[in-house]
Amino acid sequence: MAIANNLQSLQSLKSFHTNNLSGRVALVTGGGTGVGLTIARGFVANGAKVYITGRREDVLKQAAEQTVGLIPLKMDIRDKESIAHAAGILEREEGKLDVLVNNAGIVTPVSPFLSDKSTPKNSRLGLSLFQSESSEDWQNAFATNTIAPFFTTTGFSDLLEKGARMRGDHATSSVINISSAAGSFHSSLNAIAYGTTKAGLDHLTGTLAREFAIHKVPVRVNGIAPGPFPSEITGIPEEIDRQIKEGTFFCGTVLPPIERSGREEEITSAVVWLASDGGAFTNGVTLRIDGGLALVTP
Repeated sequence: MAIANNLQSLQSLKSFHTNNLSGRVALVTGGGTGVGLTIARGFVANGAKVYITGRREDVLKQAAEQTVGLIPLKMDIRDKESIAHAAGILEREEGKLDVLVNNAGIVTPVSPFLSDKSTPKNSRLGLSLFQSESSEDWQNAFATNTIAPFFTTTGFSDLLEKGARMRGDHATSSVINISSAAGSFHSSLNAIAYGTTKAGLDHLTGTLAREFAIHKVPVRVNGIAPGPFPSEITGIPEEIDRQIKEGTFFCGTVLPPIERSGREEEITSAVVWLASDGGAFTNGVTLRIDGGLALVTP
């Protein structure tokens, strides 16, 4: 009997059980390309039904055609009416949501002269930044990277709560904000606004997690801070790896201890864990998945 109980206990510790997303419904913003598509595919591989959203319907449809289990849903994360419309569709089609991934983001504005001391603009740095960057670009960056995750999360919060309640006592739904390793850097990486917006997103992650917790809303909020992973922003793996070895990636920052870009399974395994029962005791944290880049970048 003791041996049988021990075997049963070991079975429960298999990652298949702790990371199983069967029967769960997930939504990934910016899920048609790059990291968002990688995450969406990882959810499908682990049993979830996955909606991918974005403004480019053709891109979403192409992604869905290439991966069975992805459902395209046009949604503009910067438009509250669009979010509410998408939530209405989920309410009608699924009656719940178990996982929300706030992935969509932008890098602009970028000022390359910050890391190029030979340019005339660098010699008058403050004035050059004042003249070359615009308030509108900064507002766009915050609207997409920091503000939109707030409204997307709150707009789908009722569905997320329903997803948790349907799974019984102590169950929780999961919100995962895709931040960036740049959110903890003081190095600008030629994009001061980008790191600033991601630092704001990290703060939002903890704040929403706390507010949901103290108000008894069964929704966990966590974040992932990726380093150099392939995406529309950073490029293909081979190009990233070449730049890392040459010391030109991230504006010549120090090489990460792992001298390569991240792989698909390395980010999907972390996100799937946070979304599943395996991560059910984790709340209000942002996990760095950056190959140690933050250890060597000021």
